[in-house]
Amino acid sequence: MEKYSSFVAFDVGTKNIGIAISHNITNIVHPIGTFKIINGNPDWAKIKDFLNEFKYLKSIIVGFPLNMDGTEQLFTFKVRKFSNQLQNRFNYNIIFHDERLSTFEAKLFLINSGKSFKKLKKDEIDAQSAAIILESWMYQQKNKNNI
Repeated sequence: MEKYSSFVAFDVGTKNIGIAISHNITNIVHPIGTFKIINGNPDWAKIKDFLNEFKYLKSIIVGFPLNMDGTEQLFTFKVRKFSNQLQNRFNYNIIFHDERLSTFEAKLFLINSGKSFKKLKKDEIDAQSAAIILESWMYQQKNKNNI
């Protein structure tokens, strides 16, 4: 069964890549889960299988790590490298989006949804962080088009 999605978001970390999708009709964002990073390498086969499920995928939004002052950090290079590999392997349009405070917001969202801080799982936080990145990017695009 093919899934219909306009956008996918990835929140790249050191151990996981959080995943979120938006539905192409309602534009509702859903956190999906994570891909594991083992020995610094993403599971490209699982990423390929995941991306092949989507019929109308327009772009992949990748969270872009910046310091609070807007400067790049050491991890920014790794996210760029991952994004270049992603684009070269699968030929999707890759869009970077500022991810500052997305993990903090994800934790806050999950706690406000009734989760115990002590019981928060890393996979759940990473997927929710990807959803926050995607929602933020979509909101920014909506505002650009209304100006």
